[in-house]
Amino acid sequence: MKKNLSLDNRGFLLMETLLVSLTIAGILVYMYVQYSSIGNTYQRFYRYNSLENVYRVETIKKYLIFTSGDSFYSKLDNGEVVELTKDSNVGNLWTNLWNDLKISKVYVIRVNQGITTDQYQALKDKITALDSTFGPFLKTLAPLSVKDAEYTYQVIVRFGYDANQYTFATQHFKKPKVGA
Repeated sequence: MKKNLSLDNRGFLLMETLLVSLTIAGILVYMYVQYSSIGNTYQRFYRYNSLENVYRVETIKKYLIFTSGDSFYSKLDNGEVVELTKDSNVGNLWTNLWNDLKISKVYVIRVNQGITTDQYQALKDKITALDSTFGPFLKTLAPLSVKDAEYTYQVIVRFGYDANQYTFATQHFKKPKVGA
């Protein structure tokens, strides 16, 4: 004999349907959150510190290390934000480097071992006041813990000429030792 569905069985089927539906909905929400997180990370990576820009900044950093004089470092050591433009007198090849790497703005700051989050934020605020397009990128930066007492400098670069296509990158460097 075939059993007819009683009220108890109908309640069980309804509960089972709800549980399966909620489980599937939960899995879909979890997958969406994970996927959007990956998408946001990719967008941030593409715009900030992409591999190509990291190599570009490495070139700029090496150029600044070997061509900058004591007046450049003394400005940084006094807590100033140094803004470099295409016309800055940083050496003979600066204009060529500027054009070849498609640089649109360069800032250099000093970050030392004891820099606090507030001091670092003040430096970032100075840069944002000079050029507001750096604001979103600077929000992603945090002070690094520098392990030795020597001054460390940070070069922050904006690439591109179209405001909708700007990309950014940054690196730290140390002042070269005399005779090194």
